[in-house]
Amino acid sequence: MRFGRRRDDFEKDRNASAWGSAALPIPAVSEIGEAFDGHYAISTRVYGTPLESLDADGWRAVTPKLFEALDELRAVPVDGPDCFGATDLGIRATWREYLLTVDLPRSSRLSGWRERLRAHPGGERAFARGYAELERLSPGVDVAPHVVHGDLVNRNVYVDGTVISGIFDWGCSFTGDFAYEIALIVFWTSWYDALVEFDLLAAALEHWAAVGADLRDIERRLRLCAIHIGLSHIVYNAFLGNGPALDACAERMRLYL
Repeated sequence: MRFGRRRDDFEKDRNASAWGSAALPIPAVSEIGEAFDGHYAISTRVYGTPLESLDADGWRAVTPKLFEALDELRAVPVDGPDCFGATDLGIRATWREYLLTVDLPRSSRLSGWRERLRAHPGGERAFARGYAELERLSPGVDVAPHVVHGDLVNRNVYVDGTVISGIFDWGCSFTGDFAYEIALIVFWTSWYDALVEFDLLAAALEHWAAVGADLRDIERRLRLCAIHIGLSHIVYNAFLGNGPALDACAERMRLYL
C-alpha cells in the first residue's frame, strides 16, 4: 500500500500496468481510494534494491535488462504521430512545442514557482539562459512520440539480482523522445558514484544502434533533453524554495549549454 496526495498519479500507475510484461514488470494496481487527506493505492508488492543504489558492477550487470524493459516501453502504442505532452499539460503538436512548455506551471502542482525564482537572481539568470538555448536548438528536431517513464531513479525501479523486479510511480510519465529516459539518469551522474565509473550513455548508444532505434540527430536530441531536465528541476526547486538544489541543477545544466 502506498499513500500520496494526488489520485491521478495512482491512476497513471494503474493505466501503465496494462503495458506490463516479464521484461517490463509494472505492478498491478488493484484498488485506489481516499485516506489521510489524500489517496492510497494497493498494488503488487515488489522486492529488490533501488536501481540508483547499485555499484558500478551492479549497473553493468542489470543494464541489459534495463534496456530490454525500455525497448518494451518504446513499443507501447501512442496515438498519432504528433502526440507529445504530459497528461497535466495536455497534448502538444510537436516535440519542440512540448519542450518549450517547461516555463508553464504544471497545473496547480507548481503554482507560484516563477515568483519564487525571482527571489533567486542566479537561478533566474540560469533559467533564462537555458530556455534561450532550448529555443535555439529545438527548431526542426524530428522524433516520434514514445512513452517515457520520466523518473527511473528515486526508488522507482527495483532490481533483484541481475533482473528488473518492478517499475512503478508513473506520475511523471509523458510522451516524448525515448532518449529522455537515459538523458535523465545521465544528468544526475554526479549524484551517483557508480555512474561516474560506468558509462551508461555509451552503453545506451551501443544498444540503440544494435536494435535499430532511431538515432537521427541524437547528439542534439540528448542536449535538448538535458537542458529541459535542468530547466524543469530549476522550476521544481524554485517552487520548493530549495536554493542549494536549484544552484546544483543550474550548475549541472551549464554543461549542456
